[in-house]
Amino acid sequence: MALSELPWGVLTDRWGDRRVLLTGLGATAAWLFIMAMLVVPTKMAVPGVTLLSASLLVAGLLGGSVNGSSGRAIMGWFGEGERGFAMSIRQTAVPLGGGLGALILPSLALAFGFAAVFGLLAVVSALSAWFAWRWLHEPPAESGGHAAAAASGPAPLRNIEVWRMSTAIGLLCFPQVAVLTFASVFLHDFAGMGTFVTSASLAAVQAGAMAMRVWSGRFTDRHGNRRPFLKLCSALSAFAFLALWLLVIGAAGAP
Repeated sequence: MALSELPWGVLTDRWGDRRVLLTGLGATAAWLFIMAMLVVPTKMAVPGVTLLSASLLVAGLLGGSVNGSSGRAIMGWFGEGERGFAMSIRQTAVPLGGGLGALILPSLALAFGFAAVFGLLAVVSALSAWFAWRWLHEPPAESGGHAAAAASGPAPLRNIEVWRMSTAIGLLCFPQVAVLTFASVFLHDFAGMGTFVTSASLAAVQAGAMAMRVWSGRFTDRHGNRRPFLKLCSALSAFAFLALWLLVIGAAGAP
């Protein structure tokens, strides 16, 4: 996904949000369907790690189309005083998908195999493409003054402020990605929890993320305090991971 963000962003500026979403989601659905047919374990053979990694890489490259185009749609349709709330609702897509995936996909894989997992993801991607076709439209044209102001200044790749924000956001996302990537392994291997408890734990994390994203977006819209609020959240996250670190150290030394 990281490799495809910039190309998809350029295409979004040229083609518009709707066309990029339809193209990306449609291609993602088609690729996942191919994976369901060809890149799954069978009684005769198990796909090699190279084939699986390459297939997931392509899925990520295609799925990256959603990020820039959906964010641009929010920025186009909503004003400054409502973008925080609108963007927070849009951002619930990540924990919602993660929570549903944690609840459904492990059990689905155990019961019906990975073909069912990739097939379900293909159907969901196709359904999302239908939603985009049915409901998403290009925002009204901006006024000349606003467009001129937005176009002034250095290009995004040459703008140091853009790189600073990207780096900061990446650092903020690092703990989140670590939890979503390794929490299941940690709970299963280190804490000895089963599939159900692990899935329920991840779903609970995602449910909390959804609630806080919507509330914080509305809260910062009303009070105009996005920077102080973000600083506080960063400090609390650092404290939470410090506490987790100490708890794990203590648990590792216990019988």
